[in-house]
Amino acid sequence: SIKNQDEVMCLKHAAAIADAAHHRIAQTVEPGAKETDIQAAASEIMHRLGAQWVPNVQVTSGNRTHPHPHLSSDRLIQPGDLVFVDIVLLFNGYHTCYYRCFCCGKPTAKQKDIYKRCYEMQVAGLEQVRPGATTKDIASVWPEANHWGFDKEEEAFGLAFGHGIGVGLWEFPIISRLYSMDHPVEIEPGMVFALETYEGEGYDGARIEDEVVVTEDGCEIITKFPADELLACGMTY
Repeated sequence: SIKNQDEVMCLKHAAAIADAAHHRIAQTVEPGAKETDIQAAASEIMHRLGAQWVPNVQVTSGNRTHPHPHLSSDRLIQPGDLVFVDIVLLFNGYHTCYYRCFCCGKPTAKQKDIYKRCYEMQVAGLEQVRPGATTKDIASVWPEANHWGFDKEEEAFGLAFGHGIGVGLWEFPIISRLYSMDHPVEIEPGMVFALETYEGEGYDGARIEDEVVVTEDGCEIITKFPADELLACGMTY
C-alpha cells in the first residue's frame, strides 16, 4: 500500500494521460454522439499518449445516470443530458480510476444542485486525508445507505468509496462505511488511493473521483481535470 518514488511517478503520468482523455471527452460530448463514440475518442487519445492498455472507459448518460449502472451503451446523447465517465488505463503496469461528470449544453438548476452535493461529498472525504488519520475518518463523513434510498450498506457499496490504486485497480486500503467503520486503517505517507462519490435524483446522476498521494502533511491530488463545477459541453449557442 506504500508506493515508492518511482511508483508515484508512474501513477502521476498515468493520471496525466487520463486528464487528456477527460479533455477529449469534454470536446466529444454533443447532441448525437453515442456513449460508444466517447469511449472511442477517449481510448484513442490514451493509446496515442502511451497507455499500454485501456481496460475501461465507462460512459453513462441521460436517464441512465440514476440509478447508477456500470456499463456503457450505444445511447444517443441529447441536449440537457448529464454524462459521467470513468477512465481506467494502464501505464507501465500502473492503473488509473478517475470519474468526471459533464452536461450536454447548459445544466439546469436541479442538475447543478445534484452535482454540488456530489462535489461537497467528495471534498468532505478529501479533507480527511492526512497521515495519522484513518480510513474510518474518511468513511464517517460520507452518508449512510439510506441517503441513496437503500436499507443496507451492502446495497449502497461503491457509491461513496475509496480504494488503493497501483498495479492493481482495487488495492489496500479499502474505504467504505461497510468495512472501515469497524476495521479502520491508519493513513500513511506514500499511500495512493482513489476516492469516489455519487449523487442522484430523478433521472439525473453525478459521479466524481480523484486520485491522491498521501504526503507528510496532507495529500496531493494527482487527477487535475477540473471538478469544482459541472461543465457545459457541446452547445455554445
